[in-house]
Amino acid sequence: MPMSDTFERHLANGTLIERGLLGEQGLEGLYEVFDSEGRPCLKCAYLGGERHGTSDYFKNGRLSMRQNLIQNQLHGITQSFDDSERLAAELSYANGLLHGASKFYS
Repeated sequence: MPMSDTFERHLANGTLIERGLLGEQGLEGLYEVFDSEGRPCLKCAYLGGERHGTSDYFKNGRLSMRQNLIQNQLHGITQSFDDSERLAAELSYANGLLHGASKFYS
């Protein structure tokens, strides 16, 4: 059975700034990064050391972008959000390249 270790990094004041799981090939499963106030900056999924699945990016703790990746390549719909977390744009990717129609909302 493969070995894996969870890890966390904290600031001197104890605030969590990073956590994840290291497997034999690198990051595995959920990986999270937080700002100095403990708000989320990044939540993404890894498989075999590569981003694989949904990645959420945050600005000031609010969702700003959601991407889907397969083996480190954008694949599917990437969504961007405004400062109120309303959907601002949708871009479609296939194998890391823009593919199909893009939609922009106001």
